[in-house]
Amino acid sequence: MNTAAYPKQSPEPAGQHRSVGINDELRAIMGVKAKLAAAVVGAFVVSTMGPTMAAAASDDGYVPLAGTAPSWAAPSQNGTVSPRDLRAGQQTKATMRVQVWLPQRHRAKLAKLASAFADPDSPQYGRSVSLSTYQKEFAPTKSSVAKVEKYLAKQGLKNATVLPHRAAIQVTAPSTRVAKAFRTPIKRVSNHGKKIVTATKNARVKSSIAPLISTITGLTQNPVHTMRVSKHVDRNGKSQPSAAKPPKQGTQYWKQAKPKGKKAKFDHQSRILSGYRPADIKKIYGIPTKLQKKSPTLGIVDAYDGINTVPQTKDGVKGDKKQTMKDTRKYFKGLGLKPPKWDQYVDHTPAKVKANSGWYGEQILDVQSSFAVAPNATIHYWGAPAAYNADLDTALYQAIVSGEVTTVSNSYGDIEANESKAENRTFNMIGQTASVLGVSIFASSGDDGDYSALGYKPMASSAPANSPWVTSVGGTSVGLNKHGKTVVRTGWEDDQSSNGKKKNATFVFGAGGGLSTLNKAPGYQYMVTDVKQLAIPTAAALADPYTGFLDYQTGNYKKQTGKYESWGGTSLASPLLAAMVGLAKVKHHSHWGLANPRLFQLYKTKALSDPRQYNAAEWGHAADGSLAYIAFDRGLQTLQSTVGFDNVTGVGAPHGRKFFKLMS
Repeated sequence: MNTAAYPKQSPEPAGQHRSVGINDELRAIMGVKAKLAAAVVGAFVVSTMGPTMAAAASDDGYVPLAGTAPSWAAPSQNGTVSPRDLRAGQQTKATMRVQVWLPQRHRAKLAKLASAFADPDSPQYGRSVSLSTYQKEFAPTKSSVAKVEKYLAKQGLKNATVLPHRAAIQVTAPSTRVAKAFRTPIKRVSNHGKKIVTATKNARVKSSIAPLISTITGLTQNPVHTMRVSKHVDRNGKSQPSAAKPPKQGTQYWKQAKPKGKKAKFDHQSRILSGYRPADIKKIYGIPTKLQKKSPTLGIVDAYDGINTVPQTKDGVKGDKKQTMKDTRKYFKGLGLKPPKWDQYVDHTPAKVKANSGWYGEQILDVQSSFAVAPNATIHYWGAPAAYNADLDTALYQAIVSGEVTTVSNSYGDIEANESKAENRTFNMIGQTASVLGVSIFASSGDDGDYSALGYKPMASSAPANSPWVTSVGGTSVGLNKHGKTVVRTGWEDDQSSNGKKKNATFVFGAGGGLSTLNKAPGYQYMVTDVKQLAIPTAAALADPYTGFLDYQTGNYKKQTGKYESWGGTSLASPLLAAMVGLAKVKHHSHWGLANPRLFQLYKTKALSDPRQYNAAEWGHAADGSLAYIAFDRGLQTLQSTVGFDNVTGVGAPHGRKFFKLMS
């Protein structure tokens, strides 16, 4: 790396790290973009955690904490739950895990550092602080924790657990006790067809303790879902291949062909693919062989952990946490590749966290796709005890302050409209803290396109991809031929029809994208667009299950039998991009956190490909044997990739050696 191109920098403060350098080529690219971003850096949403009192104390001495109840559950805020439904909501005795977050200290200094570290025109750009410095300067004090713990105990919430660096106090209690402690009704109500346990009014605390509480999460048990999807039709009329061995070599490649006896309906069409393998991922993104010998430390956060040890039972039993690596090693061996070593996978999930068959598939996809990009990586896994925002945020926080990882991938989410302001604020705090500590967070943009098919307003965004402190990852459909050449690269938005005609087609699934209603555009976004709200996604990677990734998962624990399947979704795109950025960071010995400013700097350079609409499709047969076309990116909804920045692929996808050279 050419370090002579460094701008003049101020002496490095104690406790800070900085990247090795920015080479001449990237410095030239930055030029105008950096100055433009600096001019609007004040637009960067800063999310340090201070108290969130909503109003003055009432006669009883209690104050409400703003945003702790979701807006959809409050009719006065034009919520989607009607007053009638709220009245009909049932009191519940559900067990709740609640996190009481404390304000960070020296918040103005922390905000200034975070903005400077993410500002391409700042001499502090690309730096980070050590964990010890963070705890010393910004973590809440022991005395604050003790006072809040004492207050909670008086409210009946005892046996609390303090999160690392005293960020929050977590308590587990029946919802009736939680409701009493925080003076808020907690009911089981219906929201868009889902039964959800939630506080229907903002939590209230004594005015004397309120300055020591930033916000409270866990008062809503709104389940999020994985962003992992499979094919609806296949080559031979099966919904999914179920082979114990990999599909025949070569079936994963794009081959120009049309159904027998049919006229060509698309400029590019191929029989449905069986799923790409690690060697294909390397070709698609041009990952250098030498770079794959590097050993980045990659984090993955999902819900639950492992596979059920008892077949044919309900989820929630104790799982086998070693099964993930058993399946992963079997996967690589089955493809004739060297399997990762046992110690390349570290599970940080507490033993009491249960297994879940659906989320185990997500865990497998994340781990195996990450190893496909970086076969010598060490992967660290954190499994949340449940698929609720608050539990996943807690697991993510533990990951970013562990000191173990440089990137973290999150392959889950829900529509932003279901997120409370407290949850949004907390995730932004976690993301900002990660950026200051030099950890890059990635999140899937969604698999339901613009959400209109689910009854929401088009171009709705998903959470947690809606944070300015996270790299939101959209999706692409990729056609790779047997010669290793990418002949199709377009945005992932699939529709299905029997004759290939758009007028007869039905939307199937596709990458999410849109504008956040909760978060304004950060300064770096103005390098590519003047949109005033945060635009999603940031960038993109392979996501279409019809051009997806082949993985291996055990289905029967007792018999240890499993199958190779092709999977996709932005659940695949997020770990792929996170692993590629992890390789780039270890290549350049980089300590920066937020990846977005660098990705935006690379916009319209050879480091990124620009997916755009092709007249392309695959064809196969549905379960009943009928012919089915899967057409790519035809704009059946409001989302469609275009030349330049768009709400399907963002600034584009990594492209060859230039990406790894310039992503410094």
